[in-house]
Amino acid sequence: MILMELATSTYTTRPPAAPTAGGDPDALTAARVRAIGWPLVATLAALNILDLLTTHFVLGAGGVEGNPLMAAAYNSHTLAPLAVKALFVGVIALWFRSATRHPDAPTTGPTILKFLTFSVVTYTAVVIWNAYAYTTF
Repeated sequence: MILMELATSTYTTRPPAAPTAGGDPDALTAARVRAIGWPLVATLAALNILDLLTTHFVLGAGGVEGNPLMAAAYNSHTLAPLAVKALFVGVIALWFRSATRHPDAPTTGPTILKFLTFSVVTYTAVVIWNAYAYTTF
């Protein structure tokens, strides 16, 4: 539903127009982008925590980290993976906040929501893969 809405909607900073012959009642407003996007940011943060936990269990069972950046973080310091994940989610949250508040960026809302949706789907797949890997070791 969200993806269909993103593909067919426009982004404006004005409130949605009343259904008239000239107005677009399906416009994706800044408030609507924020209402859809912040739960996606929170879901991405939760999935990053689940990724940390499931990766920790897989590594403890003899698995290997496939991401070179995270492998270096796991090998350098105990809290480094958490710092990398916090930095990633923090940058995404700041990007989302600034893009949805900037009045001169009328096309960034749908783009950012597509990116967030893609990230949530990707991290969901990673967590499922980690859980599967842990159960097969």
